Amino acid sequence: MSLEDFLLENNAPDEVIEEYQSLRYQTETYRQVLRNVPSAIIITKPSPTQEITKVNLAFEKRYGYKKEEIIGKPINILKPKNTKKPKLIDEIYNATLKGGWQGRVINVDANGNLLQTWLSTAPLYENGKDNPYALMAIMVDLRDIERYQQELREREVLANIGRLAGRVAHDLNNPLTIIKGNLELLTKLLTMSSDSSQLNPDKLTSKIDVIDDSVKLIIEYVKDLISIAKGEGYKPTDVDINEVVTFIAKDIPIIKYNSYNLNLHTNAKSVISADRGQIYRVIQNLVDNGIKAIEDEGEISITTEDVCNKKEIEMFNGNMPEGDYVRITIKDTGVGIEPENLDKIFEPLFTTKMRENGTGLGLAIVKDHLIRHNAYFRVHSEIKKGTTFEMYFPVVDKQLTKI
Repeated sequence: MSLEDFLLENNAPDEVIEEYQSLRYQTETYRQVLRNVPSAIIITKPSPTQEITKVNLAFEKRYGYKKEEIIGKPINILKPKNTKKPKLIDEIYNATLKGGWQGRVINVDANGNLLQTWLSTAPLYENGKDNPYALMAIMVDLRDIERYQQELREREVLANIGRLAGRVAHDLNNPLTIIKGNLELLTKLLTMSSDSSQLNPDKLTSKIDVIDDSVKLIIEYVKDLISIAKGEGYKPTDVDINEVVTFIAKDIPIIKYNSYNLNLHTNAKSVISADRGQIYRVIQNLVDNGIKAIEDEGEISITTEDVCNKKEIEMFNGNMPEGDYVRITIKDTGVGIEPENLDKIFEPLFTTKMRENGTGLGLAIVKDHLIRHNAYFRVHSEIKKGTTFEMYFPVVDKQLTKI
């Protein structure tokens, strides 16, 4: 006879029966959880030798022990023979009694195979008791974590490929549509005007110019894609960065997207080792982004200067060590970048308002080229105030100014 039947037969109070049923439900729930959870779980006595009292199905499968083989055995049955940390079990035991322990350990299974494991332990208490009645250990095979991480990376790659394909199709569709439309108009103009003297050269030229601009945009887009996918060749030479930024300043039209003032401050006296073409493109992309960020009127400034870094400084791509650098600062008074987007702007597929008019790959190329040059960079931005990009290039010569 079950306990529940006994209670019913002896007319136990309803609250007693309900309490028993609730307890039985909780016990069954815990039993099912313990049985079906994918991580290996063991329960031990709270003694220093920690004799094993219970294991779940995942433990049996992962460690190769049957329940009857492992119950009653001390916890050190899972310890490798030639361990480099013989006192680790005692350390874990003492920490568990005080609340719990977490960390990486190496266990051994029934066949002597070593298992890299993430271990989490905790004491189990009865209500109102100060001392634990048992200790629990949850053991996650790190191979599972690595496999899950690899699967996640593969899914992210596939998702990125899908997004990139959609983005490429969308961005190339616009100029291709323009080319197609203007070619059709040119065909009509040439067909309707059998007499060449009736052709309007200006109208023909304007259509050809539109086609030419669209083709250039497609070529630029494809170049960006290739640069991201394969990386461009890196041919460093000694470069005077002042010459590069001065050339870029002359090459930028006074009015491109908006009305702005361009301020140039070439204070650097040092030489850097760089691929001139790639550095040109980095600065050009950043200036172009600054111009696009200006809604009405504003300013763009390019500043070069020598700096001596006396301490390690955190940058976007890691901590910049002590040393001599040429700092290039590009600052705009545009719309700014949302704080939550600052870590995303260098992603190839990420877009903001300030990047709507380009290929959307410019800042990804900037990041790629800077890392290739062992340069460090950081970004500061405030909404409606503007954005500042700072780049630090190791120098060939000595520096003058101190940070």
